[in-house]
Amino acid sequence: MSSIIPNYHLSVFNNNVQTGYYEKQPEMIPFMKVPFELKVEATQRTDIRSYADKLIRGREKTKNGNWKFYNGLLKTSFPNWYCGNVCDYYRGQKKNNLVIFHFTPDNSTLYLFYFTGYDKNSVELRLRFVNGIIPNFKYLHGL
Repeated sequence: MSSIIPNYHLSVFNNNVQTGYYEKQPEMIPFMKVPFELKVEATQRTDIRSYADKLIRGREKTKNGNWKFYNGLLKTSFPNWYCGNVCDYYRGQKKNNLVIFHFTPDNSTLYLFYFTGYDKNSVELRLRFVNGIIPNFKYLHGL
């Protein structure tokens, strides 16, 4: 197991089967970089499909019509564990943020690990890093 894990925020979502969205559970200190609702869908874009056959997105769109939170779900070496990255801007600078997703086997709960300002430069490096720290998360969070 890797012993060094960068700072991250864990948000927990429950699946609302009536709406098809995962809904964020209350947090003592709200983490606003992640939307309240997330939906998993089949990937339509061919440039993403080569890496991820599913994506996850929020409801909100930008003024340009793009999703504010939009991420391909890259499969890891562990069942029900995925990763990706989300872009945002900090002081005018574009930043990629690593995101790790864990779905319970019955898909009732989603655990989202968000690494603000931390990402790897390629899909291969990202997957190597994520596969190295998933055992830590399984141990630390009882997943």
